[in-house]
Amino acid sequence: SGTVDSCYATVAVSGSVGCSYFGGLVGDNYEGSVNTCYYYQLPDNSIGTHTTSDNMKQQGTYTGWDFSGETANGTEDIWSIDTSGSVNSGYPYLTDNH
Repeated sequence: SGTVDSCYATVAVSGSVGCSYFGGLVGDNYEGSVNTCYYYQLPDNSIGTHTTSDNMKQQGTYTGWDFSGETANGTEDIWSIDTSGSVNSGYPYLTDNH
């Protein structure tokens, strides 16, 4: 249990043969809360937000995340994104402002 906030996953998730308790972000038996987290790989167990790889490379997808250069979600500039794809293949990355 616990809370998972402001995260994303870009890798495929798999499990043991006969096990059906895994998902694209966390397992089906996760008892905590998942807030503003995104994934595009399958399986889709509807814990978090399933979207496309292209959407995950757009800052507007990440509702409530504090990105560099915006102030609506805070001024700490926790995340950054390089839509050219040069940094982190276009996915968000943590800044070094902390």
